[in-house]
Amino acid sequence: MSRLALAALLGLLLASSLPALATAQPVTGRYDIAVQNLGDTPITGAWFRRAGTQAWGSNRLDGPLDPNQRQVVRLSPQGGCQRDIYVSFPGGAHADKLNLNICAFGSTAFAAPTSAAGGAHGITVKNLGSTPIVGFYVAAAPGPGGPLGPNRLTAPLAAHQSAHIALDAKGCVYDMEAQYQGGARGFRQGINLCALDIQSFVAPTTATPAAAPAQAQAQAAAQAPTDIYIVNRGQDPIIRALFRRGGMRGAGTNRLRGVLMPGQRQLIRLPPTDGCIYDIGVAYQNGGTSDQLGLNVCGYSDAVFAAAQPGRAATAAPASLLVRNSDHGPVVERFYLSPSTAPGDSFGPDRLSAPLGPGRSIRIALPLPGEAAHCDYDMRAIYASGAKEDRYRVNICAIGGAVFNGPVGNAPIGNTTAGGGPHPGAPALRVANDYRVPLAHLFVSPSSSHHWGPDRLAGAAMVAPHTTAAVAVPAGGCVFDLRAVFDNEVVQQIGRVDLCRTHLVRLIGAKPGALLGRGSGFYISRDGDILTNNHVVYGCRTVAILRDDGRPLTLRVLGQDVRDDLAVLREDGVATAPLRFRDAAIRVAGGETATALGYPLSFDLGAQLKISSGFVSATEVAGAPAQFQMQTPINPGNSGGPVLDSSGAVIGVSVAQLRPSRAENVNFAVRGDVAQRFARSLGVKILLAPKDETAKMSPRQIYATEGPSVVPLECFN
Repeated sequence: MSRLALAALLGLLLASSLPALATAQPVTGRYDIAVQNLGDTPITGAWFRRAGTQAWGSNRLDGPLDPNQRQVVRLSPQGGCQRDIYVSFPGGAHADKLNLNICAFGSTAFAAPTSAAGGAHGITVKNLGSTPIVGFYVAAAPGPGGPLGPNRLTAPLAAHQSAHIALDAKGCVYDMEAQYQGGARGFRQGINLCALDIQSFVAPTTATPAAAPAQAQAQAAAQAPTDIYIVNRGQDPIIRALFRRGGMRGAGTNRLRGVLMPGQRQLIRLPPTDGCIYDIGVAYQNGGTSDQLGLNVCGYSDAVFAAAQPGRAATAAPASLLVRNSDHGPVVERFYLSPSTAPGDSFGPDRLSAPLGPGRSIRIALPLPGEAAHCDYDMRAIYASGAKEDRYRVNICAIGGAVFNGPVGNAPIGNTTAGGGPHPGAPALRVANDYRVPLAHLFVSPSSSHHWGPDRLAGAAMVAPHTTAAVAVPAGGCVFDLRAVFDNEVVQQIGRVDLCRTHLVRLIGAKPGALLGRGSGFYISRDGDILTNNHVVYGCRTVAILRDDGRPLTLRVLGQDVRDDLAVLREDGVATAPLRFRDAAIRVAGGETATALGYPLSFDLGAQLKISSGFVSATEVAGAPAQFQMQTPINPGNSGGPVLDSSGAVIGVSVAQLRPSRAENVNFAVRGDVAQRFARSLGVKILLAPKDETAKMSPRQIYATEGPSVVPLECFN
């Protein structure tokens, strides 16, 4: 569970049920944003990162986002307010918004590029922040690094003002940039203005994540500089230079300003907090590309590129290629070289007769045996540690040699003694999160100890899926036990890991197919739509209804709302009898009857529908404006079940209870009007109870008539 949720409602116990850990807390926070699809084409993926960094992480959508749908994406507060967003569409189309202030926006909309007849005739620019917009530039998708033309504002755009800018209707897809007073900028690329002709901007906020521990700040300050020059040594202009953190997925960010002409060089400033290892891909004006993957930017001053020159190979190809290991680089164990035109993925045989130590070099005769003369080659260096560095489509006719410097590790998190220095002799540990949910807490303890000790990720960002992090370990000994706690509270423990022999530990969370937890849900439409809590489905590979015969029936997730802790599932191909909501105009009142249905404590008491009754004790909850408080008892497993009034209409969704150690019988539910809005935003056709409904039902009648619409849910890995 994220630290934001823990701070927002300290001491709450989620009503969902976990087999090994039954306590949790509801999800709240303002670092969540809804991605909306306002176009006619599905959005196939959405990637987020802290603005200006390279680690996109994994696709945050649970599945394709169909037209007119929205999905709330939960983001860690450690990343702050400024985020970059990249979305993809079928066929390779994409759009991105860089340096977006998510603390000021509750949602962000995208639409696939289109060539609609007539094109976009104008754009309305709104300033939703307090910092004036002094410049606005827009052009019809000029391509990465292309010019955006002159400033379109006749005067600065003050707070809460808007301006309409006429366009020349050359299509629908535009790039744009807003410049704020003080020099900050906001850039958007590939925006379909035929569907999204109003664009709102907010200047970067000063809100930042909580300060890192002093030792972590000192380590960050001590990291090597991560600035590097892109050098064009070829004959073709470079129009794009994409940077991403080494080994990460996603397209990366174009950091080139304008076009880099032949013979020119441009300084690229990279965030030192992202370490030294980057993947760099450049694109040339005439269509070619070159890549350098796993490059140690802390060890180079220049990254040299040159486009291949077709037709020049026979006369311009050199007789040999100089391969050099830098003076301080690790040993190169193997080196592979093959023409870029060679079929398949093989780099050919190892070209080294002996390992290449620091400062050593070797010349490889060209052309290679069995090959014609070439200019364009692919290269791979394998280091003694097993790390690799790849370079693709290197024009050796323009670049006669290749220097390798080797990867370096990032500073461990909090690996210091009381004096501020590293623990002498402490073994190294890197953890790879191979699970789909962020790693929230990690405890590392010598196997001989009876205590886990402190959280090794305290004060640091959660480790995103498919990423690796260096972690401090205590001094002394080699054999350690690990306890990993993921953001959905799945726990994985690994015993007796010899960190003097193995430095990388891969975390898989739960075993495939494992039952992670149980909750409740209820039908809210005749089309098989089921409402539940978001925390019931969070981190699940599969969500299913537990049928009486013991066989799970798999459901499809339609949408999730992290802020209000709601989710809608669908059972396809069925017609169901839904519960009816009370009209939103009739607000929940203190003292009225509140009856809860669900499947609590099913691991202990069996999967039988259970009922509890009480009354609404407060209509407002501090820190959770979408909830009300009730005296109606709920327990782990009630999460997502309905709360009904005396006539059987839905007035809420069970979500949490206060820990019994703090107070007796204090429980919470999400208000029914909040749930109605969320369901309708997904296109669900909910039903309302008649406003003049006055017939009262006993708990026995509610159990008999409304109970069949409540279902037990299971979460599987």
